[in-house]
Amino acid sequence: MQKNIHKIDRIIEIQIYLYIVVMFLTRGEGVRNVLIFSSFALWLFTLKERKCLVLLREKPAKLFWVFVGVTLISVIFSIDPWYSLSEFKHEPLKYAVLFPVISTVMTDAAKLKRFAYACIAAELLFVCVGYYSFMVYDLHQVRPYTVLMNVY
Repeated sequence: MQKNIHKIDRIIEIQIYLYIVVMFLTRGEGVRNVLIFSSFALWLFTLKERKCLVLLREKPAKLFWVFVGVTLISVIFSIDPWYSLSEFKHEPLKYAVLFPVISTVMTDAAKLKRFAYACIAAELLFVCVGYYSFMVYDLHQVRPYTVLMNVY
């Protein structure tokens, strides 16, 4: 079973990398949801065999769970609970699903290094796409309009 857990961990790791790449795409909501919740399902499938679940009870994890709990309480006691609940399922629920997966799958130095490289590569991709769209399409919303532009 330990060999299967390594394969499943690798699949989860690839899904997290793909999520990072498609995170800022505007039309990728369905793909993002499939990547997040399928990796969470795989993580739940192998939960009994995991030995590093103690990471979910340390101080940073406790702070995160307090954040999720306070968010859930504020959703329940808000003025419009249905709207708050619909907004809760967008971001905080995804964080609550991703946090245990990332904290228990990315446990060794090699995985953390690959995770950092994937984040840097995705950020460079997003910056290059932003510069490309600014140079090619000349978006007026991105162009700063200040007094210094009109000085000369």
